[in-house]
Amino acid sequence: MQCAGVVIDPAGNHALLCHSGLTTRKATLLERALERVFRKAGGKADRQPPSTRLLGDIFPKEDLAALFPGGLNLEEKKSGALALELADAHLMAPSVTKDSVIDEIRQRLPAVDEKVQEANYYNTIRFDLCLGASFPADAPRQCHLDHAIVHETSESYQEPMIAHLEAGEDPSTSMPFRRTETAKQRRFGALIALTRHLEKQRILDFQPFFLFPVISALGYLNQDATKMVRWMRTNRSPRVVPLHAWPMHFPSTNGVATL
Repeated sequence: MQCAGVVIDPAGNHALLCHSGLTTRKATLLERALERVFRKAGGKADRQPPSTRLLGDIFPKEDLAALFPGGLNLEEKKSGALALELADAHLMAPSVTKDSVIDEIRQRLPAVDEKVQEANYYNTIRFDLCLGASFPADAPRQCHLDHAIVHETSESYQEPMIAHLEAGEDPSTSMPFRRTETAKQRRFGALIALTRHLEKQRILDFQPFFLFPVISALGYLNQDATKMVRWMRTNRSPRVVPLHAWPMHFPSTNGVATL
């Protein structure tokens, strides 16, 4: 935006404060672009995949809504331990003992909001995208990711970000990136641990791995974003559109994204 020939708010910080929906819109556009690119690379992309599918469909949605309703609090750590107990109970051989164990664990689950029960809409945390490959044939690999866009030009980040860059440090290790990555790991830590547990029990017919790609307003990528791009290239087939013709690309020379 320009006023009397002077550029105002070049980083868009004021616009984000006045229009809170812009952040969500940018994230949605990024998500759709990643989905489109991965499909052109020859893979299968699924937006907002349900967590029930990630866990092999052994948990009913009511239990997942109680275990992983989202948010960050101390109760979520307890829910992670209860989830492991409930998973082991579901894997027991059919018997009266199994039913009694499941009922006992369910009595200790966090209560689900009454309005949610009445609406029959059991919302749980879920990843933004699932980027699945067709190999190996017996257990295809799947990348489950939850992305984020950080605005390191905002007033709260400006001083530490400038000091970080002046020290010659990698932009992807700056405070905005670390703070976002830590929040993602805390939010999905219990769900990932439960998925790993089921994978060891050979319940899943796929091999999941998890990434938290972070892209900054200035175009910098964190390590998980770089790994995501490599995963896309791994799935690239010579029969699809070549890399240089993609509508969205991420040069790997200096870690800076061009959107």
